[in-house]
Amino acid sequence: MGDFNGFLWKHEKKGGHLTGSSSKSMRANLDNLGLIPIEHQGGQFTWSNRRGPGKHIKVTLDRGVANDQWRCLFPRATLRVFPAIGSDHSPIMLNTMGDMSFLKQPFKFEAIWARDLRSHLVVKSAWANFD
Repeated sequence: MGDFNGFLWKHEKKGGHLTGSSSKSMRANLDNLGLIPIEHQGGQFTWSNRRGPGKHIKVTLDRGVANDQWRCLFPRATLRVFPAIGSDHSPIMLNTMGDMSFLKQPFKFEAIWARDLRSHLVVKSAWANFD
């Protein structure tokens, strides 16, 4: 993770001059090293020159990259981009667990289950396995 001082794709820069050769070079370097970018959430850009209209430039310079072995260990890993406060760079945080919204919700008892005459058998079986 860090400031790579370059962007990979044209959509990662807004404003200023597009310098395609540096992005091609950076992509080639990552490919040669077997590294792939880690998906990020939050803000699209991680750096801003903080200038006014007409001179404002925003770029994705900060990113995380990983090889296949690391990605196999942490397949859901994501980066979170936070708003820049007091700096021209946005802070980024690596979350190796990724989006946890797929996890089951906590157990909640439904009173209607007790109306089923077989419910006591389920409870008895569960307690028997608890010992």
